[in-house]
Amino acid sequence: MSCSFDKLPSEFRLLLACLHWPLADDDRARIRTLIAQPFKAEEFLDLVQHHQVAPLVFRNLDNAARDLTPATLLSNLRARAANAGRKSLRRVMETLRIAAQLKRASIEVRVLKGIALSIHAYRDATLQDSIDIDLLVPAQQVFEAESVLVGCGYRRIDPLARLTPHRRRWLLNHAHHIALGHSQTHEKVELHWGLTPNPFKHPGFVVEGTPTEYITLAAHQIPSLSAQDMFLHACVHGAEHYWSRLKWLAQIAAMTQAMTSAEFAAVASRAAEFGVTAEMAAAIALTEHYQLTNHREVDVSSEISVARDRILNRSMIASEGASDHSNHNAIVEFRDEWRAGSSFGYRRNLIERTIIRDESWELLDLPDALFYGYALLAPFALMKHRKRMRARRATSRQRVYV
Repeated sequence: MSCSFDKLPSEFRLLLACLHWPLADDDRARIRTLIAQPFKAEEFLDLVQHHQVAPLVFRNLDNAARDLTPATLLSNLRARAANAGRKSLRRVMETLRIAAQLKRASIEVRVLKGIALSIHAYRDATLQDSIDIDLLVPAQQVFEAESVLVGCGYRRIDPLARLTPHRRRWLLNHAHHIALGHSQTHEKVELHWGLTPNPFKHPGFVVEGTPTEYITLAAHQIPSLSAQDMFLHACVHGAEHYWSRLKWLAQIAAMTQAMTSAEFAAVASRAAEFGVTAEMAAAIALTEHYQLTNHREVDVSSEISVARDRILNRSMIASEGASDHSNHNAIVEFRDEWRAGSSFGYRRNLIERTIIRDESWELLDLPDALFYGYALLAPFALMKHRKRMRARRATSRQRVYV
């Protein structure tokens, strides 16, 4: 475990206090106590930006301690929250537009994360600060869906290389989404066909096992996952990224607080059915550690507790250090992924996608008959991959809100 809550920096404790939803009287009192103590406003704003929680932090600070919050800090947060809110509304409209086009093409689509998760957690699509639109489509219709998005003004940006039949098959078995960007608005859409990057890590947690439910937003019906499955997907997604963005944990905490004991038990039972108990247990333990929830616990076996604690330890380092989850050491990163699953299929898939990366397709355009020759380019593809990841992290740090 990381340091105790009281030993965390004052800026981080204030941030955590502002992530409760909905605010209770005790939450307001805690915010007022922490905002009155010495803290560095710039470091606090850096944390807000990194964890992408400006709308929620502003709403809660304004609600609980408007009279105690420095005017410049509150004004800055107000501007960031307003900008994030405008982006969320644009993404709502764009999501509806794309979903309608996919439906016309007879492609089943569901909305993941983003606005759908915000509605589940907060009953408000503007209290989250997402950077893209996540859509889930059947694996056999991914590239049909890509063609529909091209007609909507998008182009594929990840992977960038042309997709031959063999490359398409490889992607479907060794990845779980492709990304497209709009040529004018720069909006980004991720087309998912799987719920996890490695299909062998949680073989029970598959798209076919998650029924479609509709979320009501004004006069619109948005197809998505059920509240239970959305919650579990958020736990798995957060664990994969070691909860390096606290916006994900705040959503988990809000949904957990809204559950009755019976509903929580039902979600824990479904987690066991899907084989994602360790991820759910880690998420709940992390919300307890950061005092975002109270008196909730997931019973786990000794084997699952090892996986839970591994996620917890890495997550607290990532979230408290405001760092990206990715390790800069490729060997250590591969070792961590290797330990995350033990089945033959999982580790074989991990080795295969480590040796043949889609970045190698950009380095040399081999015909499908020579596809496995890309294994010889593995070191160069890895360097290209890590360079791309560094560029993305730098872009994320430079995001502006106003």
